[in-house]
Amino acid sequence: NILMEVIKHMKIDFCSAILINIIFFIINPAVCQERTIAFVNANLISLDHKDVIPLQTVIVKGDRINAIGPVEEVSIPIGTTIIDATGSFLVPGLTDAHVHLDNKIGARPDFGDAPLYLAHGITTVFNMRGEAEHLKWKKRIQEGTLLAPNLYTAGEFVNEPRIKTPEEAEQEVENHIRDGYDIIKFREVIDFEKHRILTTTGLAKPAYLRLNQAAHRAAIPLVGHAPYNLGLDGLLEARQSLAHMNELANLYFLPPLELNRGMFMQMTKWSLIMLVTSILLWFMGIILRRLLNRADVHKSVQLNRFRSTMILVVLVSSICLILWLLVVPPGFFFGNIWLLTLLSCLWLFVLIQVIIEIIRTTKIWKESGTTIFAKTFVTLILLISIGLCVGLAYWIPFAWRGSDLMIKRVARDCKEAGIWVQSTLICQETFIGQKDGFRHAQIILEPAFHYLPPPIQQSWKGFVDYKPPRITSLWKRHPEFNQQLTFALHREGVPLMAGTDAMGAPLIIPGISLHRELQLLLESGLSASEVLWTATVGPAKFLGKEDEFGTIAVGKRADLLLVDGNPLVDLNNLLNLKGVMVRGIWLPKEKLNQMLEELLFKNQG
Repeated sequence: NILMEVIKHMKIDFCSAILINIIFFIINPAVCQERTIAFVNANLISLDHKDVIPLQTVIVKGDRINAIGPVEEVSIPIGTTIIDATGSFLVPGLTDAHVHLDNKIGARPDFGDAPLYLAHGITTVFNMRGEAEHLKWKKRIQEGTLLAPNLYTAGEFVNEPRIKTPEEAEQEVENHIRDGYDIIKFREVIDFEKHRILTTTGLAKPAYLRLNQAAHRAAIPLVGHAPYNLGLDGLLEARQSLAHMNELANLYFLPPLELNRGMFMQMTKWSLIMLVTSILLWFMGIILRRLLNRADVHKSVQLNRFRSTMILVVLVSSICLILWLLVVPPGFFFGNIWLLTLLSCLWLFVLIQVIIEIIRTTKIWKESGTTIFAKTFVTLILLISIGLCVGLAYWIPFAWRGSDLMIKRVARDCKEAGIWVQSTLICQETFIGQKDGFRHAQIILEPAFHYLPPPIQQSWKGFVDYKPPRITSLWKRHPEFNQQLTFALHREGVPLMAGTDAMGAPLIIPGISLHRELQLLLESGLSASEVLWTATVGPAKFLGKEDEFGTIAVGKRADLLLVDGNPLVDLNNLLNLKGVMVRGIWLPKEKLNQMLEELLFKNQG
């Protein structure tokens, strides 16, 4: 209408007006969206129904689904572009619920990585660390001047020390809403310029709870890393959703990663080292005295018994530590009830021996013939053994947390708290790099890898020879534990969203990584339709936008995939794309390939 008023005001002739209209349609994708497209004879997987509905016509007008029904019942308007979907399956567009688009980590500016997502059927992404530039992208996408997946973005990370008080936490929520962000991301605050983590103690409980309460009250989703300083109880009380499955493992099941890291770990390790060293020194002293022919004038029976018992404590404690490494998630035998019972019994034996040694030490102090040095040395060894016993008492419950009973209990608590979880199973699988398809050398040979920006390619190639920490060799079942945890949460009704952390972690390639993630969810025990739910309906529900996208229904946004083969039979069929529709814009396979070729051309330039 505005254009026609300009034409009328300028008194342009009819032919010129037609030419101007044609040019306007060509350069303005938003206008092009107003055309009508019909998918005819499609096998419909709407996800509103469990079954495939054959021989359906789906009419798209503009960026919305206008009509759905059997071929013989739906009339197609004149001038409609018809897409023959005979034998093909029409599926809702996929969502990657955890990606990173910020330039600081190497993502292309102006959503330049969009073709990688679209070419793999991803029509919506959740950007988990946002800035003002991403809000501009979002506006351009909505206006139709930037061809990219639908963008929902978080703002800057929220945590201490960026905010500290409950009042600052509530103001942070208001700031996110005012600026136009869709999600709040809770995690350690990072100084990207100096490559350091600024968070020290973590957000105090009053501020943490206020942050979550304000977000719930304002109906803006909050998701993030675990509050390590507050533990599982703090997470459940706040009802905070998690950005990674592994965050729940780190928070409760695995050795703790609280911000004041390692106190009990260091105490246990050094207690055992000092105890072994002390006993060795003791024996060296005995040997030296014999070599110098200086026999003990006073031979204490209690002293000899103390020494023998301490040797036994060292041996049994060492066995406990080895067993712990094997049975704690994700050790080789995590969850093995017999080994867990044996570990507990051995620790109880150590505890009893230490108590006996406390009594024996009091007797040694009463002996008149024992030197002050010997008494002091015995007392020192006793204190070290008490420290070792306390350390073991702290760690053994972590081993039991990997049992089926404890996993089920945590899953039930998460369900009751209303917590959502973004899966990102691919992160641990790629980090370990032992599984076929996830080995680092394989990833850099994938076709999708070569579409990444050259600096990212060069950087990620450095991870091919990366050797994980030595402890990882004992915990190769970490991905398996995460999958077991995933199934337990799913079984208890905790809603999951498929996410990948694309570009947020090395070797997680935008686009193809989501399909790897879906396969990992399938291996976790979910059915194909349940897996598809995590990448379509689930993310929409999490945002409170289930009326906008996630299923194929009249009035919803036209984000669609046309694929050869039924993905409910084989999820890999999602890669057999005939084309992708995003906001009503149809991108046939040829167009998608062309967009990828343009990325290669940019890389070479």
